[in-house]
Amino acid sequence: MTLACNVSFRALDDTVNSTTDGLYGLTKYPAKFIPQVVNYAFDKSPLLQSANANRHDGWSVTDPFAGVGTVAISAHLRHIQSELWDINPMMQHYQKAHATVLASSETPLHIATNIKTQLKTVRLVRHAASQFMSNLDYLCQWYHPEVFAMLTHLWSIYPKCTDAEQALLLIPLLRITNKWSYNDLQRQKLCHSKRKHDQIDSWLTKDNWKQHLLEDLSNQVDDAAFRYMTHKTTAPWEFNPDIHIVSPNPDAVVVQGHGDVVVTSPPYLQAQEYIRASKLSLLWLGHSLDEIRSRNRLEIPYGSPKRDQVVASPMFAHVHKFYERNEDSRALRVLESYFSNTLDVLERATVNAKETYLFVGAAGLHGTSIPLDVIFAEHFVYKLGWTHSVTLHDKIVAKTLFKSETNPATGRVDQRMSTEQLVVLVR
Repeated sequence: MTLACNVSFRALDDTVNSTTDGLYGLTKYPAKFIPQVVNYAFDKSPLLQSANANRHDGWSVTDPFAGVGTVAISAHLRHIQSELWDINPMMQHYQKAHATVLASSETPLHIATNIKTQLKTVRLVRHAASQFMSNLDYLCQWYHPEVFAMLTHLWSIYPKCTDAEQALLLIPLLRITNKWSYNDLQRQKLCHSKRKHDQIDSWLTKDNWKQHLLEDLSNQVDDAAFRYMTHKTTAPWEFNPDIHIVSPNPDAVVVQGHGDVVVTSPPYLQAQEYIRASKLSLLWLGHSLDEIRSRNRLEIPYGSPKRDQVVASPMFAHVHKFYERNEDSRALRVLESYFSNTLDVLERATVNAKETYLFVGAAGLHGTSIPLDVIFAEHFVYKLGWTHSVTLHDKIVAKTLFKSETNPATGRVDQRMSTEQLVVLVR
């Protein structure tokens, strides 16, 4: 369990110039999986190297915590099939958009031209709120009234577009919708931000703010078209990942992984606000508040611990005893829920896998750093019979999340991880 070394995945991966190259930079999401880590796993995996060299359709990769689907993009560029799981339906919207644009007989640039032609017909007057969606009463709380009227007008145009136009317009429209909201994506939790209120008030002082909004949307459509065009030129074959959106229904079928390789980044202990961070986007897309709340309760570690899941790690036992001695019942509940639920997912995802790459960090819990990499590696070795190949430590270069002097939930000094680890396991 001690084999480890320091690396820079950005330096080791020569297939991308930055974390925002191509389709990787099209979507925003909390704590996104940087493509260099995924690409490193793909290009160092003996199985996937063989698949890439021989275009062998038999190999596939599974990501059970897929987020926006970075693994699917890397897999598609290498002509490898991917399987994605997540509780957040945003993944399905994004992957459907990718598949539709990439499969269209029209070029992305031509689709973008058609969209911009429609945007030019938008009348820059105060629009009455459209009634085509069911979440208006809740959504209007997050916008200035004039901005909200403008956005509802744009969203009323969206259903009238062709499938390819909707697919290309989706992500730029969501980005504009979030940009003009009072919510601050850096804070991850949905909230009214003073910074955003001040920023939007400043934008609204300009007489031509609506024109600026439309020009920004048009530019983002062009940017998306260019990214799709570049990707399509590099990977002209079908983009068709297998998608599994975890159902809030407790009676839903429990999925098991089919991938020969698992490449994933589980949530970091208490980093469980992915549904909340996507809440506005999901509402604009027609998902109900009830569904979103049901999915939010599924997020790790909100759920109850799985009592039948044994965490086979001496390090976990040591950490557990530390919180027992401190009589920290809240930390114990988080610890037990997080590891039992996360390991349940990982065990199911790796049923057919021969290689596993887990990207994690030493997340803090009530002021104490928890070595997730060690606990996961020990569990895979001692319970599942895997071999721990190596753990690679990479320095964190940038984080987009808001940082404060103290954690508002605990009142403790706000600490951020300085490194992340890629745990490599084989069997």
